[in-house]
Amino acid sequence: MVAARSDHHFGTTAGPFPLVFRDIFSFLPRMPLWITVVLLGIIEGITEFLPVSSTGHLLVAEHWLPRQTDLFNVVIQCGAVLAVLPLFPGRLRQFFFRWREPATRDYLLKIVLACAITGVPGYVL
Repeated sequence: MVAARSDHHFGTTAGPFPLVFRDIFSFLPRMPLWITVVLLGIIEGITEFLPVSSTGHLLVAEHWLPRQTDLFNVVIQCGAVLAVLPLFPGRLRQFFFRWREPATRDYLLKIVLACAITGVPGYVL
């Protein structure tokens, strides 16, 4: 029986069905960083509008591609948020031009509260 070996860098397990054939293809040159970034950007862009975790897809893709920093994952998420903003022009105008109305302030308060509920525990952890 073959014992499974944990590969910390790629987060995979070698064994009868390895996910990454790094040892087999070790003679090939490493993939250029820009190609990795483009591939991860495409994955993020496609999965952002699906009702599944786009960050989860990035983490799965990093099993086959070189691992990126946490800062990269945060920045690519910010790009995805900025890409979605044009879909809500009416809501953005409401925030910028009618922010003194009680309904708008109530909505903004709910957004801030939702961000605080998820952000504070995330910061603590």
